[in-house]
Amino acid sequence: MKKIFATIAFLCITFTGTAQSEEFKKDIYQYLEITGGVKSQLVMMEAQLSQILEGENLQNALKEIEAELPELNEKIVALYAKTYTHEEIKEIVKFYQSPVGKKLAEKTVQLQPEMMSLSQEWGMGLQPILMKYLQ
Repeated sequence: MKKIFATIAFLCITFTGTAQSEEFKKDIYQYLEITGGVKSQLVMMEAQLSQILEGENLQNALKEIEAELPELNEKIVALYAKTYTHEEIKEIVKFYQSPVGKKLAEKTVQLQPEMMSLSQEWGMGLQPILMKYLQ
């Protein structure tokens, strides 16, 4: 009888944990969608690739890369699940659903290409410093 009870308890805990983790994953995906995590990845990739590809080659490359995003997103979700609690993710999602949170997410995605360009420009300016230490 004790074995049956222990087995039932174990199964209940396992199913609850799985349901919780699936709900947690769903909430993290919602966070990524709200914040433009997926979109910003594509925007950054397009900005980088447009420097070496153009036209149909650029578009085809972006389609293939977009098809690979689910794999990256799974890894990102696992990282967020390791870093934040489910309750924290719920609160973060709640913030991003507010007017200021929506604006932050929207503008961040819009600023990504310019931020990348500024970072590259800044990095190029560091070459004299790095050259001093490479000699």
